[in-house]
Amino acid sequence: MRLGSLLLFIAATAFVFASDERQAENERAVRVTLADFVRIWNQNEMKSFGSLFTKDASFVVISGLHLTGRDEIAAYHLKLRAGPYGDSHLTFNPVRIRLIRPEVAIAEVETAMTFNNNKRTSFATVVLVREDSHWLITAFENVLLSGPPVQSPAK
Repeated sequence: MRLGSLLLFIAATAFVFASDERQAENERAVRVTLADFVRIWNQNEMKSFGSLFTKDASFVVISGLHLTGRDEIAAYHLKLRAGPYGDSHLTFNPVRIRLIRPEVAIAEVETAMTFNNNKRTSFATVVLVREDSHWLITAFENVLLSGPPVQSPAK
């Protein structure tokens, strides 16, 4: 009886450890996707921007404009980068990442952007899904905390 209890305890401990390791690995992968967002923006590699999103992604920008689909999101942000945010620099600070299922994560992110001698801060809620071995953004909502509003280019 004691041996059976010991083996059960060892198996349960191993399962919990493996589960914690998978969760930590998924969180690291989500952080990579968020870091790629910043890297692509800051290096002005906007042709790669769409690769961060699912085909049917949704994005609510600071002005409240709702974008739908990878192509619309990428095209809109390409216009932003070519226009009012041409000289911008973006930073992300993920304050919390929660895996609500093994293939779905929610990231809460403090952001800051400098542009045209201005600074804007915002708070973003980002929903990511794992497709194959990649984490992609499926929903992104950005809320202005401080700084000047900027007129968004037309969709």
